[in-house]
Amino acid sequence: MYKCELYTIINKNDSELTAAENLKAGLASEGIDLLSVKELPASARKISDPVMKDVDLNEADLFIFTGVPDAARNDSFKKLFFELIHSLESDVRFEEKGLSAKLKINSLGDLGNGNKGWCFQFFGKRFIALPKAGLTGKELTKLIAEATEKAEKIFDSKKEKYPEGAAYLNKKGEEVEAEATRVIREPSQTKKKQGFFRSFIPWKGDSGAQVARKTVVLIAIVAFICAMSYVVSFFIIGPKDQEDRSKWIQSIAYNNEDPDDPDSENKGPAQNWEELKKVNKEIVGWLKIPDTVIDYPVLEHKGDDQSYQYYIDHSYKKESTEYGSIFMDYRSTKSTKSRNVIMHGHNMRDGSLFHSLLSYSPEGSLKGDLNYYRK
Repeated sequence: MYKCELYTIINKNDSELTAAENLKAGLASEGIDLLSVKELPASARKISDPVMKDVDLNEADLFIFTGVPDAARNDSFKKLFFELIHSLESDVRFEEKGLSAKLKINSLGDLGNGNKGWCFQFFGKRFIALPKAGLTGKELTKLIAEATEKAEKIFDSKKEKYPEGAAYLNKKGEEVEAEATRVIREPSQTKKKQGFFRSFIPWKGDSGAQVARKTVVLIAIVAFICAMSYVVSFFIIGPKDQEDRSKWIQSIAYNNEDPDDPDSENKGPAQNWEELKKVNKEIVGWLKIPDTVIDYPVLEHKGDDQSYQYYIDHSYKKESTEYGSIFMDYRSTKSTKSRNVIMHGHNMRDGSLFHSLLSYSPEGSLKGDLNYYRK
């Protein structure tokens, strides 16, 4: 006698569950012990997870699905059951690498009014998918009994070639002889729900294809996070930090009452060198061009040479930043008293540092703007 789990597929709130609850006595006379009846939505994932749990954890050896929408169409059947079939195939293990299992799906033929059914088996477990009984013109009990009998004949005819219900394929997709076993998962490992993280993280028991897919997804997620972090840093955090640094050092230079409030009242002459030197002894000058944002300390690092100049990527606080600072070229050997004082500063897209100098040569043209220069 088969021990049977019966699932009725809910399609547009149309279920056969009411009728199925009274099947136990009728099916018993057909050699089928009905263990339970469950409703499942017409979703590949929502069918696979609970059925795989039943396959692993209970004694059923027959799994019947009724009310399968468009059961007569092979493509519709595969679309609804591909996740379950893939999960079962992934449970097959081989000693030899490079082999995979492919379940043999069989048509049950016309079960009434042109409506077909499908069946397959897996290591002693038998699966039958049926259309809604009303479409076939038969009572559900008779439909199940007829389909089970047909499936049994099909399985018997294929028992010698496919004893476990699956073909074993090599990397070329050719059927080969192989020793195979299935993985009996522990209850704690059973996929009650895949969950968010397990959808993206390779897991014990995943197939090679699943591992590859999840790895690609993980790489894409990491790349997206890195890209978004860079965008946020470059366009939001970086400019805000640069603005705060500039306002703070300007408040020191112009003797504002409160260094943390650049709008506080000016209490003294410009460039408070004593306070600036307390911030950084390498502040050697101040550069200001009226009506531009250029209003910055000038720094000089004694260790600079042709290979590297420190303040190209450091702030006046000696913090690493892509903005860098306005700094003197190492070839200005007499510091601020050099005949020609060469200074460097980045052209930042947010308009800070030396970006305003582009106004002397608008739109990057080599022809200077004499009016701007005179002003």
